Amino acid sequence: FSDDGAVLVQKAKVDLEKKGATSFILDLRNNGGGYVHTAEELIGLFPNSPDAFKIITTKETTLTKSTKQPSLFPANTKVLVNGYSASASEMTAAALLDQKSATLYGQTTYGKGSMQSFFSLSDESIIKLTVANFTGPKGTLIHKKGVKPNYETEVGYELLQAHQDALVESYKNYKKMSALLNVPTT
Repeated sequence: FSDDGAVLVQKAKVDLEKKGATSFILDLRNNGGGYVHTAEELIGLFPNSPDAFKIITTKETTLTKSTKQPSLFPANTKVLVNGYSASASEMTAAALLDQKSATLYGQTTYGKGSMQSFFSLSDESIIKLTVANFTGPKGTLIHKKGVKPNYETEVGYELLQAHQDALVESYKNYKKMSALLNVPTT
């Protein structure tokens, strides 16, 4: 969630599409977050995601819109999260979950649903204060709870499950075979 993070994701998506990619998996695992505007822009890359998050202060609750992008991810995009996905990456995950804009795989996220601001003091020191909490646009709580994915997987298996589901979706006539029993291994 660097200052230009959404621009980089958009560029990578377009480059992959030129090479023939038709489905995508966005990896937010181990992502501690970053700029809020980057989350707003990244959420805007997903269809049916007009809203980014709700900000809750002591005075009011405000719904913030996402920043619509010129090229969107397909509706079947998968997003990976884990216990180290925090802050702006959780903001993104909650928005996508609330608006059913992507399918989340992995483990419940860290639970940092708060925003801080820095204030300069007269002695040139700086104080960092929590100024608000945020939720998903439909109210999914994040702070001290985390975002629970659509499909919970064991650690390390979220990519495998998301990829398998993407492959199965691409084969319209796929039918799972019943389990094979007593198959000789020789």
